[in-house]
Amino acid sequence: MAGPLLPPHGQALQSSCRRCRRRSREFSLGRWPAGELSRRIGPEQRSAEVRMKIDDRVEQLVRDTLHWAVKRKPAEFGDALRAFPDEASRLSALELLVAICGYTTVDLFGQRPSEGQVRALATDIAEGEGWSSVTIAEVADYIDAVLGGSRTLDTLPPERLVPLSFVVAANLLSSKPKAPGEWWFNYLDKVEAAIEAAG
Repeated sequence: MAGPLLPPHGQALQSSCRRCRRRSREFSLGRWPAGELSRRIGPEQRSAEVRMKIDDRVEQLVRDTLHWAVKRKPAEFGDALRAFPDEASRLSALELLVAICGYTTVDLFGQRPSEGQVRALATDIAEGEGWSSVTIAEVADYIDAVLGGSRTLDTLPPERLVPLSFVVAANLLSSKPKAPGEWWFNYLDKVEAAIEAAG
């Protein structure tokens, strides 16, 4: 496939030390129940056809955190991750992010992507989000798991899965070509409406 799968959206880090920054970037998360997420979302639920009722309180926290991921502001992003008040809200947030990723990935390609397409998409995301430290392999494994492939979410430790979930969703939401005057959060509104309508 010629050219990037995702159009550019703002300036990514252009430093020759980007790989070093990736290795050193970690976020203080608090307690995020990633293991519970893997148990709750088995192969039959990990697909683009997600049915769920979105909690308004959690959705606002997710939206606030996505905002800082889209803006590529590491300090504010870390603060937003720690703002989730309890395990129930964190688990609901992760479930919502899985649903968002599944929907937006299929929407991007018009169908469930091939392994090669997932790898190319993961490359674009990891290279575009150098501020966050996510790697191509992590992004590819995450998207594969979300779409019900051979990978599972429990292969990623919580300290990687949590920021990864937000960064991938933020990239997919902000990268989609939009009509003039539309923003990533307008697309998020449509994605969430579709997710709830599927139920």
